[in-house]
Amino acid sequence: MKLFSALISFFIIANANGQQFDSDFRIIPVNKKIKEFPDKFDLSSPLKSFVTLKYILINGKDGLQWRICSADKKSLLPDSTAPDSEVPESLRLVHFNTVIQEIILYKDSVAFIISQVPQGNGESFYSVRNFHPEKGKWVVNGEDLFPDIESTNEYIRNRAEYFYKDYELGQNN
Repeated sequence: MKLFSALISFFIIANANGQQFDSDFRIIPVNKKIKEFPDKFDLSSPLKSFVTLKYILINGKDGLQWRICSADKKSLLPDSTAPDSEVPESLRLVHFNTVIQEIILYKDSVAFIISQVPQGNGESFYSVRNFHPEKGKWVVNGEDLFPDIESTNEYIRNRAEYFYKDYELGQNN
């Protein structure tokens, strides 16, 4: 009876954490801060692309943003000739202390990076950036912000197929 109760409790807790993804999803735990990774321009994986993006923001390298962005989003960013910007130390610390919680891959073609972003008052919010491969590089395709991890998981479950179809459409053009 104790074993049965323990199993029931385990499944209730697991479901409460929101990790209810089907076999099209693959979850890769990371749980590391940006400052634990080297500052290296590398778009060979979703994780490395996310770290590259954060270091571009940390270093104010605005002219590099277009190189890590999907083709249909480039017009929203500074072009390659944009000058570097001054990044306040407080913002640099926010980026350095952002914790990459996990990567969720959908059909091995769309990646969602969930990160916990500190607000400086002991609280934080969650960022979900999605990536997909273009010409052999993992590029960023957008970001959405959430108050808690449960909201991020619900968002990913509800939007993964949309981003996958968007990715497939881009591959056929």
